[in-house]
Amino acid sequence: MLKTLFSYAYETRRGQLALILAITILMSFLIALGNKEKWWDNLLDPAIGLGTFLFAIFVWYRDLAQNWENSLPKRLSVRFVFDGQLVLFCRNAQLASEADIRQWGQQIGSQMCNGENLNFRPFFETRLGVPKRDERGDFYKPYFLQIFLTELPSRKNTELTEKVKEGHYLRWEQGRAGHQESAWRQHPIKLPPLDQNDAL
Repeated sequence: MLKTLFSYAYETRRGQLALILAITILMSFLIALGNKEKWWDNLLDPAIGLGTFLFAIFVWYRDLAQNWENSLPKRLSVRFVFDGQLVLFCRNAQLASEADIRQWGQQIGSQMCNGENLNFRPFFETRLGVPKRDERGDFYKPYFLQIFLTELPSRKNTELTEKVKEGHYLRWEQGRAGHQESAWRQHPIKLPPLDQNDAL
């Protein structure tokens, strides 16, 4: 458990751990070079004060950055894959909350298929991206979802089935005027990583 906890701390608090390590190394170096009889008054006490001050600034900055990121508008890009082939892709749909990702993604897929309920596997992939700028220069927080279909939607979507067999996928995106744009595109030879959909 200790190893898992350390791995989690390294992944989520890497900057704080680096600051603590740098302060420890600096203090050790100063103690080794300084007057060993007065090392507390001359070196360690000021170093601890400076380290505490720098750590407080770092924590304040991290808290500010997290609050800013959480305040950004959220966008969801969702793609539906069947047998390794991209079938449906919706880019940067507005998202109300992180809790809605899976349900909203399924609803988008159903809308893209004229209201047909989609059959999918009981697992999916999600990713959170780093804040990006849209075409107007405003920041948003991207989320990514990939759903694996067990069969192609066909009851109300004969055109979709035929297009997928021809190597195409349906792509939705909000256009510059705020309207939804829909287009058929050639299926990529290899799907990019989930959080790198700009080429789709």
